[in-house]
Amino acid sequence: MAYYFVAFITKGVYNEVIIVGWTILAFCSPIFAYFTWMTKEKGIFPKIISIGIILVSVLSSIVLFDRLRLYDIIINGIIIYYLFFKKIKRII
Repeated sequence: MAYYFVAFITKGVYNEVIIVGWTILAFCSPIFAYFTWMTKEKGIFPKIISIGIILVSVLSSIVLFDRLRLYDIIINGIIIYYLFFKKIKRII
C-alpha cells in the first residue's frame, strides 16, 4: 500500500487506473494461489490449470515485450518443471 501511495503523491509512472488494477489483482492473488496449489492434484482440471499458467506466462511476455527473451524461456522451463515433473509431498 505504501508503494502505491508514494507513486501517487510523487506523480510517478503509475496513474490511478494502474493502481486500481494492481490492487484488484492483489486481492485476487489468494484465488490464483489456490489454483496453483491445485496443479499438483490428480485429474484433468489441474492439468488444464497448469497449461493455462504456462500460456499466460508465455503470452504476457509476447504481448508486453513483443517477444520471448532468453530469461523468459528459462523461467518458463522452470515453471514447466515444477508444474509437470516435480513431485511434492503435502502435509495437510
